[in-house]
Amino acid sequence: MPNQSIFHNSNQFLYSDATNTYTSPETIAPPTQDASVNGLSYMASASNTGSLGILGGTIIVSLQLSNPAASGRRLYITSFEGSIDISLSVLSSFSGTSAIVSGGSLSLPAAVTARNLRLGSSTASVVTARSSISAVSGGTTFMTYPLQPASFRLEYPSSIIVPEGQAVTLTVSGSLSILGSLSTYASITWWEAAV
Repeated sequence: MPNQSIFHNSNQFLYSDATNTYTSPETIAPPTQDASVNGLSYMASASNTGSLGILGGTIIVSLQLSNPAASGRRLYITSFEGSIDISLSVLSSFSGTSAIVSGGSLSLPAAVTARNLRLGSSTASVVTARSSISAVSGGTTFMTYPLQPASFRLEYPSSIIVPEGQAVTLTVSGSLSILGSLSTYASITWWEAAV
């Protein structure tokens, strides 16, 4: 039996006429949902906080996901998130940016644990996640955004793919011109699938 959607009819821009049977319902879910159900959806995050002196300065955090060569999986980035928080500022000007970089290397990296978003799942990510309190060097910057002191979320529903042997880095940077306390936070959410 055809199901006529109450929101779309043949006179509108988008028209649909679906046959929805009991044995094969026409239900569509994004691949991220399937990845979550199967324990293949992950998140990693890092932060940096500092008190800036009379001359101000910059607080940076970089978060890098590296997909090892021959891992057998591709990474599908679903979102980049972060924030810049000012706890204390005395008549200071502010500037903030986020940059997404393909490849590159981190100075003095620290290991970050990738968390499975299916709570209770023991399936580990193939990713090597690392953070640094300095900007990534080298690589190719393919997106840069100005930031205000607030949270942000950049959604890319599986449209950024990190193949085997490649890396992606999110850098969040905040600067004050005079005395203040500043925090930066970076987070990446992704899911994995076999090559």
